[in-house]
Amino acid sequence: MAAPPGPRGYPVVGVLPRIWRDPLAFFQEVAQECGGLARVGLGRFTLYLLSDPALIHKVLVEDSRHYWKGDGLAAASAVMGRGLATNEGEAWQAMRRLLQPAFQPRALEGLLQDLGATIEEQLEAWRPGPAVDVAEAANHLVLRALFRALFGAGLPPEQLARLGEAVLVANEHINHTAWSLIKLPSGVPTPRNLRFSRALRTLNEATYRLIRERRTLEDPGDDLLGRLVGTRDASGAALSDTQIRDELMTLIVAGHETTANALAWILHLLAAHPAIAEQVQAEAPAAQGATGPPDALGRVLLEALRVLPPAWVIVRTPYSERELGGYVLPKGAPLLISQYVVHRDPRWWEEPARFDPDRWLPGRAAPPRGAYFPYGDGPRICIGNHFATALLRFAVAGCLRRFELRPSAEGKVVPQPLTTLRPKGGLRLKLTRRASGSAQT
Repeated sequence: MAAPPGPRGYPVVGVLPRIWRDPLAFFQEVAQECGGLARVGLGRFTLYLLSDPALIHKVLVEDSRHYWKGDGLAAASAVMGRGLATNEGEAWQAMRRLLQPAFQPRALEGLLQDLGATIEEQLEAWRPGPAVDVAEAANHLVLRALFRALFGAGLPPEQLARLGEAVLVANEHINHTAWSLIKLPSGVPTPRNLRFSRALRTLNEATYRLIRERRTLEDPGDDLLGRLVGTRDASGAALSDTQIRDELMTLIVAGHETTANALAWILHLLAAHPAIAEQVQAEAPAAQGATGPPDALGRVLLEALRVLPPAWVIVRTPYSERELGGYVLPKGAPLLISQYVVHRDPRWWEEPARFDPDRWLPGRAAPPRGAYFPYGDGPRICIGNHFATALLRFAVAGCLRRFELRPSAEGKVVPQPLTTLRPKGGLRLKLTRRASGSAQT
């Protein structure tokens, strides 16, 4: 079988200059020009872009056991250890089976009341203004909500602040390391590495102390730390401190940046479409963290995660040579599956660049299977997707009750595809207090 088609590149460096100039536009062009599976040459290195929904479903769902995430998660592993996001094989499978019940919608009901209260507390601190950086505000809101869900209400404000700052430093280190052309070992005492080492030490010391303290209690509690401490495998053995630490760090690091960016993008889209925002606001008092058929807010979330998916790319690597779509995929070849590319492909979506929540109304044509996967798909679909959806519902509904949103005159909003799709340089909106908004001005 032949190799798949691909774009022409320059001698030695291949298409690398085009990728660095605008990776989102480049991968969209490749998908349209080369079809559902494309070979992308980067000098002596080759990757493959998969954009056909049927083949995506095959890789992520039907044949998932034949692929792994590859070695691109080394930077994240320095923080998350062997948590669910970075683990592989039987160890991953066993842990996923143990933890899955704690993240089902019914099991999360007990956390939602505290989650909603924490988000309301954070939103009370938001202030109106002509150029409010909602990306920064969303970062802090999501971190506090995650800490409350993970550790309960007992952490003092100064410790929350230290942990929050450490998480932000860790995330920046992961982004820098993953996308840097020159990768220095973490032991080289550069200012960036030293900041990361201090942040990781802060996170480890706090997390292990909280685990030890929780183990001394007869009732470990119903927050996520308590559930991890109380988890037992088939033999009745408890998770080790290291296992619990790795899963906590995975939930914090993987859950924080994607959810915070999702919240910022949703507010950005609502600011640009005030009529849709007003429709959601009319339902906001009842929105809560509910699930069910997509109401106005639910449709906004579905559509925002289509247009600007925070998790913008998935990587899978075959354990051995595979046939895919009539082509040969070599053993160990990185296979890029981009939510951003597929979610905006005119072959699968009508007017794909348009923000149109009504495309999710009952009775409208559904996209092909494999054309929409904001949280991934298959056995490795994000374990926290129900929690993230509830958090976003609370946050968006609470924000719209308080503020009218409009684009700010300051700064252009540019998506930046790093580990997640984030707004480059922040995201500023004009926030105007509603007459009925709760909170002081």
